[in-house]
Amino acid sequence: LLLLLSSIFVCYLYHLSLDSTQVNIMAKKKYYAVAKGRSTGIFETWTECQAQTQGFSKSKFKSFKTKAEGEAYLAKEGVAVSSSSFLKRNKSTEEEKSVAEEPKTKKRRSSYDAEEDTLPVRANATATARSKIVIVIFFDGGARGNPGVAGAGAVLEVIKVSPAGDKTEHRCFIRHFVGYNATNNVAEYEGFLHGMSEAKKEITSFVSKANCGATAATAEIKVYGDSNLVIQQLEGKFRCKSPNIRKLYEKGVALIKELKAMNSIRVQLKLNHVAREANSMADGLANEAMDQRRSWKTFQQTSTDTPCTANNATTSTAFV
Repeated sequence: LLLLLSSIFVCYLYHLSLDSTQVNIMAKKKYYAVAKGRSTGIFETWTECQAQTQGFSKSKFKSFKTKAEGEAYLAKEGVAVSSSSFLKRNKSTEEEKSVAEEPKTKKRRSSYDAEEDTLPVRANATATARSKIVIVIFFDGGARGNPGVAGAGAVLEVIKVSPAGDKTEHRCFIRHFVGYNATNNVAEYEGFLHGMSEAKKEITSFVSKANCGATAATAEIKVYGDSNLVIQQLEGKFRCKSPNIRKLYEKGVALIKELKAMNSIRVQLKLNHVAREANSMADGLANEAMDQRRSWKTFQQTSTDTPCTANNATTSTAFV
């Protein structure tokens, strides 16, 4: 009997210690409310909070024991509570509730240089009996606040091959400032439209007499984006119901049709959805546009095998 009572007492003490440990763990739980930073909202870890505030001029944030306290603080600071969800870049917005996508937070890269980065998918073209142009496009867009400060980015890798086998390669880096009160989906569409518009210019230039008098035979365009919503809508698999993005969607569809209907060239176009990790270059360009609140693009000559190059400079900048 004594042994039984002793065992019961020991078990009681053990469970009591577990309950005490759990209480201590729960007591240490914090919520970080960011009122001013790269992204605003409630974050569960200090690491996530740092990513939004460290190095950001005049950042403002506080830690709280409960999420409700954090939301009350954000409301007092004028940050919409409805937009203060974990990891702000949540594409499951009110404008497209029928299609949910994973959150994506826009973070500035302190030492990022898109022109030194490498695309996960490269343009590739070999010499044929006729001219050919291959364009690979990566696009992205995001908003800090959703809606909030928004930017879009697109990078194009272009290879042009003449019937004689001469080849030129270059890149175009597009940063577009969308505005101060735009959503993620609007920014994503802007990234797609700017990338495709630049591709159309490249193809038009290629088939013109200015391009060494060459008559192009084929154009191959490969488009990559991490917005499943944009890709599926443009492919006709998802319906576009939101009035906020309807006009942008229609512009995208029209641009695709224009490219496929171009004279003197047969255009092949493929849309592809990729993971965010594979879209880091366009993501960085979108962040640059948001950081600097302006739009501009740069060009980089990667190789030249032909004397028909109009510009011998390796890089150039254009403000748009």
